[in-house]
Amino acid sequence: MSRIKRLTRPDTQASNWKAAIPVLVLGFAAAVTAVTSVAAPSAEHATAGVVKPLINFASCDKPVYPPEALKAGHVGKVALEFLISAEGKVVSAEVLQSSGHSNLDNAARDGIMKCTFKAGTRNGVAEEMSAKVQYVWTQK
Repeated sequence: MSRIKRLTRPDTQASNWKAAIPVLVLGFAAAVTAVTSVAAPSAEHATAGVVKPLINFASCDKPVYPPEALKAGHVGKVALEFLISAEGKVVSAEVLQSSGHSNLDNAARDGIMKCTFKAGTRNGVAEEMSAKVQYVWTQK
């Protein structure tokens, strides 16, 4: 229980947030989806040979909890969608579902936009794809 508190407590961001990387990778892998063609003959055929983009957590810092949101006790879950280039760079980002607090939404979007991704591929060829990510803001 104390490990969970250390991973989720905002005031310990600088000390040991990297311990949460395996959990974040699993969560991200489950949340990432690839854009499929509308003209594809079948859903099974459209996803054959598709490898979805994966975030490289070593390339970025954890999003910073906005001080005013922390002080006000704001928490929430924000759903984001990122367009990832064939080079693994974030092209664009948008909030799909708000946490209810725009400062938390913006902080999550801005923080994850600084990350690089392993580009998604279709039949071994890197291509631009979208990735969906959920970020949860919690206190204690």
